[in-house]
Amino acid sequence: MQSYTKSIALVLLFIVSLSSPALSNGAIGQSTSDIEVLHTATNPYNNKTYHLLSESSWSESAQVARALDGFLTTVD
Repeated sequence: MQSYTKSIALVLLFIVSLSSPALSNGAIGQSTSDIEVLHTATNPYNNKTYHLLSESSWSESAQVARALDGFLTTVD
């Protein structure tokens, strides 16, 4: 159980470190075709895939996330 807890903590830390540049203010409007996937990570325990998108507005990023068959989320 302890290794499972450590694994979850590491995955959450990884996701937070990836999302910190995307959460910065000052996003310049761009079309959704200009949004890039900067990094992709897969959690080996549940096989879920996480994508770090380039900086953009919430609505544009949500459109790209849906196109990737996923959901846009914020990690607090």
